[in-house]
Amino acid sequence: VELGNSRRQVCPNGKNSISSRSHSILQLVLTQADAAEGKELRSIVTLVDLAGSERVDCTEQAFGESRTINRSLLTLGRVLNYYAAGNVGRVPFLRDSKLTRLLGHCFGGNARTYMLATVVATPAAVRDSTFTLDYAQSAMLIATAPRINRRRHRRPIDRSQQVR
Repeated sequence: VELGNSRRQVCPNGKNSISSRSHSILQLVLTQADAAEGKELRSIVTLVDLAGSERVDCTEQAFGESRTINRSLLTLGRVLNYYAAGNVGRVPFLRDSKLTRLLGHCFGGNARTYMLATVVATPAAVRDSTFTLDYAQSAMLIATAPRINRRRHRRPIDRSQQVR
């Protein structure tokens, strides 16, 4: 986690002196072997910290990063709205950004997804806070049906991959 945070891009702006210019995603894949049944249980815990969508006045590079961030957040919003509208199945634009490709398993279907939205209660932040709350509301409307992931494992679990 520390290594990932040390690699994040930050750029001060008028609202935030350490505004993150990158998304941060930590995925933990947890498996539990059931040797008696020859199956394993598998869960993926995904923690995401989305980059801020506020405007930046740093450099041309920061402007390019801001465009990429906003494009990925726009695609994420489209995916959230697609599922929130009750649609199921393949999302035609899920692969339009790296962010939604990585988070595709979190929406609809076999997942339990929670969103924590951070907003600022000042008049200057109304626009950004409204966008954030719109994302959170869309996420709340997504219907999921989580179930236990059991699958046959063809090989013994490699003990060297376990966390120590």
